[in-house]
Amino acid sequence: MKIEIEEENKNRITFKIENESDTLCNIIVKYLSTKKNVDFVAYKRKHFTENYTYLTIEMNSTKEKRQLPIIKDMIVSEVDDIINNLEKNIII
Repeated sequence: MKIEIEEENKNRITFKIENESDTLCNIIVKYLSTKKNVDFVAYKRKHFTENYTYLTIEMNSTKEKRQLPIIKDMIVSEVDDIINNLEKNIII
């Protein structure tokens, strides 16, 4: 999986994720939507033939300008945790 930042501003960031399915993105959205400091989280594919998924996360607008580093750290940590848990629990 390759993740890069597609767009960012004070409280919102969009990641471009390469070679990931709807399954992982649904898990990430479901998980992050339970976090108190997340106002909005969603993903989309611009076209079904495209190999990229775009994940957008918006943090509480009442927080300080330091939100962006928090978002970046949170998404990397959460995705790593989700993938590790899936790998432990999936029998191939």
